[in-house]
Amino acid sequence: MHYINRPIKLLFLTALISLLAAMPARANTIDTVVYIDPVFYQHHERLLHPYYNYWFSQGPTFENIAVDAIKSQSGQVKLCQAGQVANQVVALLPTMFYNPQIRRYYSTIKAHVYAGDGRLLAEYQGNGEQDGFQSVDVGIQKDMKAAYVAAMADLMQTFKLSQDNVVKSDVQLPCQIVGAQTKPNYFR
Repeated sequence: MHYINRPIKLLFLTALISLLAAMPARANTIDTVVYIDPVFYQHHERLLHPYYNYWFSQGPTFENIAVDAIKSQSGQVKLCQAGQVANQVVALLPTMFYNPQIRRYYSTIKAHVYAGDGRLLAEYQGNGEQDGFQSVDVGIQKDMKAAYVAAMADLMQTFKLSQDNVVKSDVQLPCQIVGAQTKPNYFR
């Protein structure tokens, strides 16, 4: 009877060790993580123009501008990676519109700041404009980035990341949980 329990104990111990090894470590907790919804990487947007069809992905165009701007408020800022936890998660929602009649790019950035446990702490919005033509890919990218920079500058005037609002909690959720929450209306 003693020999029958031994394989079961070894199986249970092996399962427990493998489960503990698979759990994320708390050592990768950082101050601030920037979350940009995967929709902005997977689905392209079309800039309005009567003669040209220009499609672009907002995520790659916008991510470096956003991270650099938020680094001015908080030193340790990274983009959201799989399984990463942070004290604060900043979810950014960029939009871009082009008016071909007056040749102007309009950008709006909405920021939702969440605590590490998933509570919404604050909401901010910034708007930017940039004059420019829509003809050559390099010129369009330059003008769109300038519009995003103007919107981030407007957003950063009111944007505050404060460690005082964050209550240290034993529960810290991965940064992707922000994307699983109820989505705000992007176009309101």
